[in-house]
Amino acid sequence: MGKKERRSPPQNLSRPRDRKPCRKKKVRALNVVIVEGLTQSHFYKHYLSLPHLTSRYTTVHVASAIFSSQLSGSDFLFRHQTHPLDKGLPGLEEFVCTDSADHATDSSPLFGLDCEMCWTEKGLELARVSLVDSDGRCLLDELVKPQNHILDYLTCFSGITAAMLSPVTTTLRDVQVQLRSLLPSDAVLVGHSLNNDLKALKLIHRHVLDTSLLYRGQCGQRFKLKVLAQVVLKRKIQTDDRKGHDPTEDALAALELAQYFIQMGPRRVI
Repeated sequence: MGKKERRSPPQNLSRPRDRKPCRKKKVRALNVVIVEGLTQSHFYKHYLSLPHLTSRYTTVHVASAIFSSQLSGSDFLFRHQTHPLDKGLPGLEEFVCTDSADHATDSSPLFGLDCEMCWTEKGLELARVSLVDSDGRCLLDELVKPQNHILDYLTCFSGITAAMLSPVTTTLRDVQVQLRSLLPSDAVLVGHSLNNDLKALKLIHRHVLDTSLLYRGQCGQRFKLKVLAQVVLKRKIQTDDRKGHDPTEDALAALELAQYFIQMGPRRVI
């Protein structure tokens, strides 16, 4: 008898595998926790050092009716209003709002802002404020008398001394009035860590640019204004031979950093 030929299985067939039906679990609940100062960049920065988080949480694409429905411009702004509520909330009694428009445009003027503070019995309080326009002209450079007893002038940072503030009678309310009169309705305020300046001024303004957020490292780290001025603008500020910071110089540096960012784009800033 002849030998039987061993037939090989067709190439297009594969060995059957045990497969289990894929059953996706439905999301039963969603918890959203907002922590001030905590961003997604912090998660990326510490991704490898948080195995207990990376094994439990993943990034998903969230579908929502928000993206499938069309809203008019006014309706959209009404539903997604992100400006702070300044009436009836504790701690906001002395805060004032500028007369800012609902929208900022490409032609809206930029204004550089910087403040210096002193340490008082109630914490940090405004001691000096500077404002420059889009051409770099100083519109305001004013020393301000803190409302409470000063514990530390923070001279090494602020450059302010007891002798400088002794004759000053200008109050926080005075500079609030000046700023409101100087800023047009479509003004865009520019500063470095601008939230600290606005908090010291107790001022609410809708349109802002924070250069500490425009220029970020790959892991989300922020750079000092002094470093950005030297690297991007090729200019030295806050030099060691000067006692404290010059708020007008810092306001101008922040303004020019924002102008450079707008002109060059985010991928060519450094």
